[in-house]
Amino acid sequence: MPVPKADSVFVSENTEGDYLVRKYEVRNDADTGYELFYPISNSTLNASFDDNARSMESLGAFLASFEGDSPLTMRRITITGYASPDGPVALNRRLAEGRAKSLRNYVDKKFDLSKKYTVHIDAVPLDWNAAREAVAASSVPEREAVLRIIDRRDAVTAKSAELKAMPEVWNYLAANILPSLRYADITFEYTDRRLVEQRTLIPRPEPEIVVIEEEPCDPCCCVDTEAAISGLIVEMPDVPSDF
Repeated sequence: MPVPKADSVFVSENTEGDYLVRKYEVRNDADTGYELFYPISNSTLNASFDDNARSMESLGAFLASFEGDSPLTMRRITITGYASPDGPVALNRRLAEGRAKSLRNYVDKKFDLSKKYTVHIDAVPLDWNAAREAVAASSVPEREAVLRIIDRRDAVTAKSAELKAMPEVWNYLAANILPSLRYADITFEYTDRRLVEQRTLIPRPEPEIVVIEEEPCDPCCCVDTEAAISGLIVEMPDVPSDF
């Protein structure tokens, strides 16, 4: 059994048979998140759109793991809305904020989330970093040229106009990159507490060997059998007394 982690808390110690049993509460901080996607220029959550149904099912199963006598403790919940960076800033901000709110309304209606926990809301209307990462990993035509446009400090409208002026590039972005940037995600930060036993075999003391020393007798009356016996000893048959 490995030694418990440094973030463990000692609970108890007792013996069971030949073992010393120590119990620790091990605490691990973790986080997980779920993404729900939206159609272009839309902030209404649609359960049947894209892969949303599967994400909602996984989200529900995760929240159910906190019910009852659960070892899980929620620390923070954040919902963030996003918009693909090709639109005007004002429109993108409304979309990102609307998507975050629609996801919060969904989890509140289905799971009473805001009644159980504090839910934080955020919005990212222009996520060029995510767009660049997706483009760099794609097979978009003229990829290096597209990356140079994204990396420039131009205004959003200038970048979008230049990309739209490249029809083959824009068609690829519209079909394969931009849809993945229209979403809202919900992130959970939580602590997992588990009870761990550490069993150690108790060493048993080895039996002590006692050496008894005899004191010599004075004068010595011990007979040296080897020295006293000489000759051959023969067993004789009984002889009649009148022989």
